[in-house]
Amino acid sequence: MQVRYLLGRAGSGKTTRIFNEIKEKLERDEGDKLILIVPDQFTYQAEIDFITSMDLEGLMKVEVLSFSRLAYRVFSQLGGPNKNFISNTGKTMILMKLFNKYSKDLSLYHKSSDYKGFISNFSYLISELKRNDITYKMLEEKLSSMEEGLLKSKLKDIAFIYQKYQEYIRDKYMDEEDRINQLIDMLDETDYLQNSYIWIDNFFQFSAQEFRLIEKLMEKSLATTIALTMDKDGRDKELFQPVENTLKALKEIVRKNKGQDEEIIIDGEIGYKTSDISNLERQIFSYPHKAYEDEVHNIDIFAASNRYSELENVACKIISLVRDKGYRWKDIALVTNSMSSYNFTIKRVFEEYNIPYFMDDKRNIMTSPIIKLVLSALSILSNNFKYEDVFKFIKTGFTGINEDQYEILENYVLRYGIQGDLWFKDFEYEDEKLDYINKIRQKFIKPFINFKEKVKGQNTILDLTASLFEFLEEMETEDRINRWIQDLKDRGHFDYASENIQVWNIFIETMEQIVEILGDERVTISSYLRLIENTFMDQQISIIPPVVDQVFVGGLDRLGNYNVKALFLIGANDGILPSSQKNEGIFLDAEKITMKNMGLTVGPDNHTIFLNERLLIYSTLSKPNDYLWISYALTDDEGDALNPSIIIHRIKRLYSKLEIKEDYSDSIENEIRYIQRPLPTFKHLLKNIRKDLDIGSIQDIWWDVYDWYYNSHKWKENLIAIADSFFYNNKPENIAREYVKELYNPADKISISRIQQYVRCPFGYFIEYGLRPEDRLTNRLERYDVGTILHKVIEEFGKKIHNEGIKWEDLDKDKCGDLADEILDQILPAFKPEVLSSTHRYKYMTNKLRRIGKRAAWIMVEQIKAGKFRPDRFEVEFDDNPDSGLSPISIDLPEGQVKIRGKIDRVDLYEDGDKAYVRVIDYKTGNADFKLSDVYHGFEIQLIVYLDALLANKEILAKKDLYPAGIFYFKIDDPKIPINKNNAGDMERTLMSTLKLKGRLVKDIDIAKAMDMITEKGKWSPFIPVNITKAGSFRDGSSVIEEEDLKYLIRHVKELIKEKVSDILNGNISLEPYKYDGSVSCRYCDNHAICQFDMWFEGNTFKNIRKLKDEEVLKKLKESYGGEQSDKVD
Repeated sequence: MQVRYLLGRAGSGKTTRIFNEIKEKLERDEGDKLILIVPDQFTYQAEIDFITSMDLEGLMKVEVLSFSRLAYRVFSQLGGPNKNFISNTGKTMILMKLFNKYSKDLSLYHKSSDYKGFISNFSYLISELKRNDITYKMLEEKLSSMEEGLLKSKLKDIAFIYQKYQEYIRDKYMDEEDRINQLIDMLDETDYLQNSYIWIDNFFQFSAQEFRLIEKLMEKSLATTIALTMDKDGRDKELFQPVENTLKALKEIVRKNKGQDEEIIIDGEIGYKTSDISNLERQIFSYPHKAYEDEVHNIDIFAASNRYSELENVACKIISLVRDKGYRWKDIALVTNSMSSYNFTIKRVFEEYNIPYFMDDKRNIMTSPIIKLVLSALSILSNNFKYEDVFKFIKTGFTGINEDQYEILENYVLRYGIQGDLWFKDFEYEDEKLDYINKIRQKFIKPFINFKEKVKGQNTILDLTASLFEFLEEMETEDRINRWIQDLKDRGHFDYASENIQVWNIFIETMEQIVEILGDERVTISSYLRLIENTFMDQQISIIPPVVDQVFVGGLDRLGNYNVKALFLIGANDGILPSSQKNEGIFLDAEKITMKNMGLTVGPDNHTIFLNERLLIYSTLSKPNDYLWISYALTDDEGDALNPSIIIHRIKRLYSKLEIKEDYSDSIENEIRYIQRPLPTFKHLLKNIRKDLDIGSIQDIWWDVYDWYYNSHKWKENLIAIADSFFYNNKPENIAREYVKELYNPADKISISRIQQYVRCPFGYFIEYGLRPEDRLTNRLERYDVGTILHKVIEEFGKKIHNEGIKWEDLDKDKCGDLADEILDQILPAFKPEVLSSTHRYKYMTNKLRRIGKRAAWIMVEQIKAGKFRPDRFEVEFDDNPDSGLSPISIDLPEGQVKIRGKIDRVDLYEDGDKAYVRVIDYKTGNADFKLSDVYHGFEIQLIVYLDALLANKEILAKKDLYPAGIFYFKIDDPKIPINKNNAGDMERTLMSTLKLKGRLVKDIDIAKAMDMITEKGKWSPFIPVNITKAGSFRDGSSVIEEEDLKYLIRHVKELIKEKVSDILNGNISLEPYKYDGSVSCRYCDNHAICQFDMWFEGNTFKNIRKLKDEEVLKKLKESYGGEQSDKVD
């Protein structure tokens, strides 16, 4: 056993030494077998690097392998084991089957298989156990000495399923770990390694299983050379602790086998690295470090305002290196420790800048239209032809239905609620294109006719899979996919074409494994769909670079020994470099440490992950020979602030003369950087023209750029058109007064809700009540339909009690429920009854409506019974038509008289001697919180206006003097209340309190007692928002208002209405949405495509409105109206 260790720092020449040794062996041509072993992900690049660096034409006598590829080679020579290989997907299927079969035998994980990701984590755990040579028997042995607790429960279930898994696959299947074990055994039976020299490179550490394999390689080869990145004597030697542990383990193997080993130190000074980069490799993790005092020419640190700008500046620098410094694309690599954060932006920017790149990133196949086609087809049958499933299927592009056709079909389906069996017969609802629509329908439904019949009820997975493939064959799916892939290639999208070729092959192989492993099980189509979804969810693919000369893009762990002249490290932010996210899987970090102390290594703990990641960062920073760029963004994609990584601070301490560059600098150097490719440069030119118009200060070079585009035949027309658009400010002009009446017909009658809409945004009011756009017709029950139904139930309930003379005191909970049910049965036929009975979801919604309606009726009755106020009128309209109960509120303006109309849900009265008190109730199914600030600004004014209308018509309501008592929202809702099985009364009180009236009570103890005669002093009322102390005063936090302040509030709302109505009559439709209390009025607006509000337009800004505290509102009201003489509010 002859073993050598090549020890040296990153970039010291270990790989070069290996290549040279192999080349010498080749030149001697002694017939020896030469094998280079690297990690799986680096085999392709290692082959390329060896061929190019050694100036060879191929690898006829040298094998570049990984451990798994070595197994393939040996098996191909000996015929391999007589077992079927199962991938990780197959392993997942077996585990799903075992968890379902033995769930009753598990104490902790009996339901865990239903949780998303659990089976995948468990599959990974099984692999970790096997890689670390831990058997289920070893787990069982440890259990006997463990105390009861969560970890013991975990290990007990894990050992049980692990045993069942091993028993299941023992005679028939072999997973990846078994394959390595089999390889170790078979190396004794083959002469494959006879007269072989082996080099192992690019590993930091090995699993227990890999150590056993290496031991066998040492035995069988003439000599084994292992390269390890480490420095025993450096000031940063702690950095290499993981590698030091690996070296010790290798030496122990040699000692145990009485072999000979030798350490060869590869001196770390490489002449072809620039001095500033070479210094970074030695000092970045050294303590104490040695500062670099010279000028820094080959390292840049860049701070970008956001990730898009970060990538744009990277792209500009890459093009500059290629254009000005003679770099090839393949000399450049871009890496990040968070591919998921940058993946989309990299693609977008590099394609915009026309930079050829290869993204070495695992890609999830769930995004492929091929998988979407299969899953949506199964979903269609599982969910009875739901709209979403049908059009997800059609829009994959493999159905023969083009975009124009499916848009026509989609509009029809939405309008008439087509689903289920309606797809299987000609559509009959009237439409001018009905015949054409039916032809499209027939094209879609034809392959489903047989498919639907074959998958009814329960079937074996074998039969379901056969039916699925018959369906795909009838659709000519494979031919359609092949044509699509060829089209991708014709358009130069080789990467995406290669990806989807793999997806189709993986789909076929996976379905074969499903049949092989689970074929005899009987399942429904819904269960089959879940199986297929879970099977494909974690499947990923890797792509071999379609061409050689392109920028490498990948994670830090994908770079390997890639020969890099210029390296761009992006995302150097805190929490990303190094990462703050730890994936603990089945075991918590503390549990891993406990098990490690027990002699069971089940994957790295967080500290080990940190050490390994630090080593990876060091290795990455050591890669470039000529140039290093490190950048970070100051905000993420959502605009939240980001901080630079600790690595940035380390580098700044090392290089005192290194200045951080920024994208928000206006220097000429910064501006020139953006002048690269025509398309992105055009975008920056437009930005600078806009800037010149706004502040009149841009670099002169942009006018030279302008001239270039203006003199270009290709760009001139676009330039002029877009430049002209800069003078468009998206400010709508006022409507001429003579058109206002016709537009808003009638303009002199206006409701409270319209005024509130105008306050939210004048232009939104114009769209809603002037343009009146029609929504896309759908046959669905929308959220507002639900609110309308519940609102109607409570309206009719109150009217029924009042009109039939039923005493409120005689109503109990059951009677309330019966009456609410009866009313709902009368109402529902008017609200899309065919929808409410069409699906289980809508049937559930109907039941929910009943529950909420009955509960609201009962709470309403309890609130009334608690006090002396009684409903006097329902749905009280104030309008000037003869049927209205009250006169409208008249507003005199210079433009003419306007009448404010509305409808009050409920008016309650209480008579006390010669006085009568009125309480206004408005039913709410949405937000029902009453805030003085909302009223003051005009967002919620209906309760105030309703009270004003009642007081203005007091002679109609009562023969006595009428006084305000309060204004309230009655909340119709379905709150979640904690279950208390031991005390149902507590639950009811909690529910009552949650749904108490919300609003303002006139600050009068007697009025409060008239609304709640039940609640003890010192407790919060469950009916109204007040608490009366034992001393007989209102506790702080009670929602009360002085009568005088209420008068001021009414006056203020009247003035606000005058102002807004005057604006409406004068045709003011300004585009002026608001920002208020963390929200914007645009958030739930459907009309953005019409208004095109954009902060880039001059004058398109939000109206920032500050939320006021109650005391601020009251102070402002007193300042405005407190000194004026006015009538009493009576």
